[in-house]
Amino acid sequence: MSGTSLYGTKQIVLPTPHCIVFYNGDKEIPEEQILKLSDAFENKDKEADAELKVKVLNINYGHNMQLMEKCKALEEYAEFVTVSKQFVANYDDKEKALNDAIEYCIKNHILELFLKRYRQEVLGMLLEEFDVEKYEH
Repeated sequence: MSGTSLYGTKQIVLPTPHCIVFYNGDKEIPEEQILKLSDAFENKDKEADAELKVKVLNINYGHNMQLMEKCKALEEYAEFVTVSKQFVANYDDKEKALNDAIEYCIKNHILELFLKRYRQEVLGMLLEEFDVEKYEH
């Protein structure tokens, strides 16, 4: 954009945006879906001046296998989330469950280097995770 004025009359060429959300929640959703901002508008009979489309990709372990094959880190992340959920479901103490899940993943080479380096940060994030049920209607 060197030499281009934001205040000039010549159109500035912009890169094409793509909005993607990775979903790893507990509800069953398709492998891929498109959400549109206009679906939330109250007056559906009136055409909006703006639209936003977001591609939602289900990254729960076992979904979107072609994507996972192309991105090993994403596949391991999906596996880590699944392992963590399983451990939490089988323990009374969430912190112990998550510590054991992290240890299991390290021993089984699932995000091994990342978890070794950032173990405390990951544990802290998981213990302070966003409470979806609190905000869902």
